[in-house]
Amino acid sequence: MGAKLTDEQLAEIQRNRPGVCASLACEGIVLSAEVEALFDEMDRDRLGSDDRATRILRYCREKGYAPWPRRSTRRQSPGG
Repeated sequence: MGAKLTDEQLAEIQRNRPGVCASLACEGIVLSAEVEALFDEMDRDRLGSDDRATRILRYCREKGYAPWPRRSTRRQSPGG
């Protein structure tokens, strides 16, 4: 488990959340109460970004969400 968020880092996340939710809503994405609760839980646990990503991936796997394509880290030569 990584480092816990400081009070300042947690406050910044909480300040930014309404704007993030509004941006998602503009794209037609509305977070369910269950997903909101997941983010509240991560706040209470003061998880850093790596631990949040791990928790979100675990949640998605538990729910049986289809995996999304991974981006290749290989560089392709021009033209193919």
